[in-house]
Amino acid sequence: MRLTVLIATTLAVSMAAAPLRAEVSDAKWKEVVSAFKDDFSKKSIKFKKRAIDFLPIHDARTLKFIVEDKKLLSHKNWWIRGTAADRLSKVKSPELRKKLLAYATHSDKRVREGIMTALSMSGDRLDPPVIVKALQDKTWEVRRMACWAAGMQRVKEAVEPMINMIHHVNPRTGATIQEGETNPRVHSVLLFNLEEITGNTTIHTDVEQWRQYWERNKDRTLPRVKRFDVGSFGDIKLEVNDTFARKGSGPLVIALPSTQRSTVYYMPYFNQWMFVRWLFINLPPIDSFPDVQQNAQGDDIYPVDILVDAFEDMRKKRNVEKMVLLGHGFSCWIAAKYAQKYPDRVSGLILLNPYASNEDYSKAIDAAKRSASPDAQLWGKVSSYEMKIASALEGEIYDYYRSSAWLGPKSRNDIELNLLRRIWVDPNAKTIAIPPFDIRGEETSRVPTLMFFANKKNELTGAGSINRLRRYYPNNFIVPLKNKAARLPFMEAPQVFEKVLRRFIDEKIDR
Repeated sequence: MRLTVLIATTLAVSMAAAPLRAEVSDAKWKEVVSAFKDDFSKKSIKFKKRAIDFLPIHDARTLKFIVEDKKLLSHKNWWIRGTAADRLSKVKSPELRKKLLAYATHSDKRVREGIMTALSMSGDRLDPPVIVKALQDKTWEVRRMACWAAGMQRVKEAVEPMINMIHHVNPRTGATIQEGETNPRVHSVLLFNLEEITGNTTIHTDVEQWRQYWERNKDRTLPRVKRFDVGSFGDIKLEVNDTFARKGSGPLVIALPSTQRSTVYYMPYFNQWMFVRWLFINLPPIDSFPDVQQNAQGDDIYPVDILVDAFEDMRKKRNVEKMVLLGHGFSCWIAAKYAQKYPDRVSGLILLNPYASNEDYSKAIDAAKRSASPDAQLWGKVSSYEMKIASALEGEIYDYYRSSAWLGPKSRNDIELNLLRRIWVDPNAKTIAIPPFDIRGEETSRVPTLMFFANKKNELTGAGSINRLRRYYPNNFIVPLKNKAARLPFMEAPQVFEKVLRRFIDEKIDR
């Protein structure tokens, strides 16, 4: 799913005129509260979501109920907090919107963060001043979500304050030109959303260029960012983003998302590391390939061999001698498959939480089905084809199970993941099957390899895959993530990710 499409759709829906309805009666409100308590007390997340989604958005009591009474914006579970923010985002009445915005100065930082999340999901003419003020909040989580809200709503009033927040260091001398936002998790999101508002993806951190650009263009109708171009390689069409490759220096790194996800979820974070040239590629949908085979359950099998040849054709057309490939989840296997078939064209591999083989994945599924958690059990059943998704709600619920299993303990406390989930998952994507895989070839690989792994307590990859892959890739850096950042190290632990990435590039990759 492209972020530009998401923004357009979100704002089109949110700006549409909505009929005003009266508040529910006292008797009806008691019924609402009773139904909420009944559903929310159940263990499964699908009932908790239903409890929140049934709260009437045209009643002022709902705002107080969500924020103060039940403290849903302060809940430890990212999905409950995000679901509550989504419900609040649908408030359209001007009077209720004012009450909603008043919570942007709440003493609880998670409430302020949740309000900014709600504003990133829909827009209103009353929002911009509140968003701009939140950019200077004392808490970094609030500033981060204010950047998202400004970008999603394309708030032009936020551009100058955001330019003033840029941390600009002279790349040649190392001298600090402007002391800006010091938190890297805020700064990377800041740059990405500044591009979303202005339509400019070429300037990066040069504050003087930004000021000159904005002085020339602030009164104009600004273009929307075009994140991807479509190219034909090996008879397959690939969505490619090379704006980061043009801004960066050093070796070319091809970044691949996990299946049915978009590399847009990398971009806000990778844009702070310009010592490499990032090239982002979205894996093509299954209907891009001819003569697709099916498994025993009737799901299409993703033709990785054809995709690998398309990457090779792209390398030739771009006149690149060698490239580093970064894979995440299942795309680690795709990256490794390319390295096995074209070893002389790979200068390095970066593998984020790889499975060694489909056997490892099957073990994770079996463990989930034996889990005491009903949500984990359902995730295991869906992933093993023991049950099918029959409705949009089931699809959304399943995505929560899958995302929570895919993420680590710390990540599950971060409401930003609710926003990223909207970006990285295509709700209309067709279910696909991954063919049997093993990212270890017949001979030991000498390709320099950087591997990030979740800890032993994570539901998916762990120590077994580490040991198997360490033997196959002896020329490696192994980074155990423990509880710092299990599944999204570039977001959850950017300092660690940058330090290791720099060392890997400097010591292992031929220039």
